[in-house]
Amino acid sequence: MGLVVVLVLGLSCLLLLSLWKQSSGKGKLPPGPTPLPILGNILQLDIKDISKSLSNLSKVYGPVYTVYLGLEPAVVLHGYEVMKEALIAAGEEFSGRGHFPMAERVNKGHGIIFSNGKIWKETRRFSLMTLRNLGVGKRSIEEHIQEEARCLVEELRRTNASPCDPTFLLSCAPCNVICSIIFRNRFDYTDPNFLTFLGKFNENFRILNSLWIQACNNFPALIDYLPGSHNKVFKNFAYVKSYILEKVKEHQASLDVNDPRDFIDCFLIKMEQEKHNHQMVFTLENLIATAVDLFRAGTETTSTTLRYGLLLLLKHPDVTAKVQKEIDSVIERHRSPCMQDRIHMPYTDAVVHEIQRYIDLVPISVPHAVTRDIKFRNYLIPKLSKVYGPVYTVYLGLKPTVVLHGCEAMKEALIDAGEEFSGRGHFPMAERVNKGHGIIFSNGKIWKETRRFSLMTLRNFGMGKRSIEERIQEEACCLVEELRKTNASPCDPTFLLGCAPCNVICSIIFHNRFDYTDPNFLTLLEKFNENFKIMSTPWMQVCSNFPALIDYLPGSHNKVLKNSAYVKSYILEKVKEHQASLDVNDPRDFIDCFLIKMEQEKHNQQSEYTIENLIATVSDMFSAGAETTSTTMRYGLLLLLKHPEVTAKVQEEIDRVIGRHRSACMQDRSHMPYTDAVVHEIQRYIDLVPTNLPHAVTCDIKFRNYLIPKVFRLFPGQKTHDQNQLLHVSGRGLRGHNNINIFDFCAV
Repeated sequence: MGLVVVLVLGLSCLLLLSLWKQSSGKGKLPPGPTPLPILGNILQLDIKDISKSLSNLSKVYGPVYTVYLGLEPAVVLHGYEVMKEALIAAGEEFSGRGHFPMAERVNKGHGIIFSNGKIWKETRRFSLMTLRNLGVGKRSIEEHIQEEARCLVEELRRTNASPCDPTFLLSCAPCNVICSIIFRNRFDYTDPNFLTFLGKFNENFRILNSLWIQACNNFPALIDYLPGSHNKVFKNFAYVKSYILEKVKEHQASLDVNDPRDFIDCFLIKMEQEKHNHQMVFTLENLIATAVDLFRAGTETTSTTLRYGLLLLLKHPDVTAKVQKEIDSVIERHRSPCMQDRIHMPYTDAVVHEIQRYIDLVPISVPHAVTRDIKFRNYLIPKLSKVYGPVYTVYLGLKPTVVLHGCEAMKEALIDAGEEFSGRGHFPMAERVNKGHGIIFSNGKIWKETRRFSLMTLRNFGMGKRSIEERIQEEACCLVEELRKTNASPCDPTFLLGCAPCNVICSIIFHNRFDYTDPNFLTLLEKFNENFKIMSTPWMQVCSNFPALIDYLPGSHNKVLKNSAYVKSYILEKVKEHQASLDVNDPRDFIDCFLIKMEQEKHNQQSEYTIENLIATVSDMFSAGAETTSTTMRYGLLLLLKHPEVTAKVQEEIDRVIGRHRSACMQDRSHMPYTDAVVHEIQRYIDLVPTNLPHAVTCDIKFRNYLIPKVFRLFPGQKTHDQNQLLHVSGRGLRGHNNINIFDFCAV
């Protein structure tokens, strides 16, 4: 009887709390559908196609409205105009990152994607600057991409024109490019460490897209108290972080501060420079989280674009033929494409963009959060409310979330008001994993420092002996070689396409790529993939919205934590190896750079450059780059297979601009507009990241007449099929709705 009384009292308290929180927001938040107690508006949303549900709600409540995801309200911004008003015009206020329990448990505030405040700004700024500088050196990022493209082509040639599933290879290539940028070297597609590493990211990506992960994010308590796939996500991330840490250690042991080799080297150098900073953002934890974020952001998105692009080109041979013709005329068949080719290839550029638009690669952006209470479109949005992307509120569990939907709303918030919307929303899972470090789920100073350092480090890699472009080119060649080994026999390329982008990240962070059969690489990849799958489950969404579940219930969230622990331990090993061989005058990769920065900041008691931040940053780089790139490649391949006419046009442009005797490079891009458009259209069509990471406003801000309070969570969404925002096939501007799409919506 006593247990029944406790249960009834507990449910009554939850019900009263839910009713109070929902009623307390009335008159301030934008209007929205009436939420149910505890559950909010979850039952009114199609979890499998949440972007469509949010779009339908915008027709009723306008571009700015509120939905409750569980107990939390979320303001939704729908449409280009309202998003521009919030994310651009009021970008600072809307710069916060929304609450993502799963990401918070993994990254613990580090990295770029889910970090907030200083750590987000610093890490983002550093990462952008580093990646930009990597394109200026002896081996630029473009060269890495060209190398990986060659490897990918070689692997595909091994199929001998026999039916095959290129998903694996299309995943390996982008992951390998990221590996070469972060770890300096790419991996062979059979490297077991690379395969494991890629597998972890792929698994995590699948899990994170599941209904369970959505449930965990909306009810974060599920993460801690229930078993489920979220635990697999944690386990995979733990493996990825541990792997990155190993690479960081290797970089520390051989670091030369005067010759950074990759992203890890640059981050380690930044750590050394900031070592006397007591509020140091550049730590090992942030380095690892940032590296994981780079993999998460780049791998799956790119591989998915590649897969769908391939399918669409196969389905539309007329488009393929035009792309091929443009490739042959600009690049020819005796060299690799480069960025300079892009301006001479408007059709291919348009095709790439149309592919990404058509596949709807990221239908919903990462949730934002206002960094302060803000009045937006006559509504008061409190700090740390979610914004989905014109503007409305939903309750995810007990917490309201502001959703920004549409390009205009997101531009208004994230660009015009970028500083205010720069906060990272609450992510219980990420907070438990990263503990405020890294780039993805960090906030404030640690986010700013880590982001700035990571960007700068990645940019500086272009000035070193081996640029990111060279790493990508190398990994592409390895991917191609692996595909060739299939001897044109039927195969599933998912594994290879997952290895490549992960390997690129490994080479950037750990200095070296892995062979696709490397057991350490395979395990690392497996952890990331498993976590990605778990994080996509409904359970993880529940845990994110009810964080208490993470601590008190069994479930897949424990697997995510376990995987993340493995990743962190692996990254830590790499960091120790780097520390043992660090040459501050010759940083080899991202870890080396971070360690150097740690040393520089060691007397700074508030320095963000710590081992914890290094590990979280590296993990973030993998999380952000590996799965997205591999998914883009897989779907791009599928789409090109389905649209042979598009494939033919892309091939023609490749042959014309690049030829067949060299690797593609960034300079070719400007001469290959059709291919560029195809890649973009693949990513748009596959809807790679339907829901963006949550932001949070850093101060109270008025956005489209709504007052969004500080720290209020926001989700930036997007309307990917807005015909008025499409890129013209020339690649030189937006096209109107009367133009013909590269891919026929109805036919695909």
